Amino acid sequence: MAGQIILKNIKIVKKNLGVRDRIFRLIGAGFLILLSLTASMSLPEYILVWIVAIILILTATVGICPAYTLFGINTRKGQEQTRLRR
Repeated sequence: MAGQIILKNIKIVKKNLGVRDRIFRLIGAGFLILLSLTASMSLPEYILVWIVAIILILTATVGICPAYTLFGINTRKGQEQTRLRR
């Protein structure tokens, strides 16, 4: 039918970050952003700090850490597993 989108090969990714882990990531990202704004650093250091901060914010927001998935780590134990479709 017209207007229908058929999705094939949908992967289900389970969230693997617990609340405490997500909070620590957001605090760490905030610290890195403050560090980049107050400390004297070279441009490559500045860019690296911002990239790490953005990654921490994204993983904390989404609740999925690709590295944790790779190594089979899950800090959401005891919490309901939710699914994200890609």
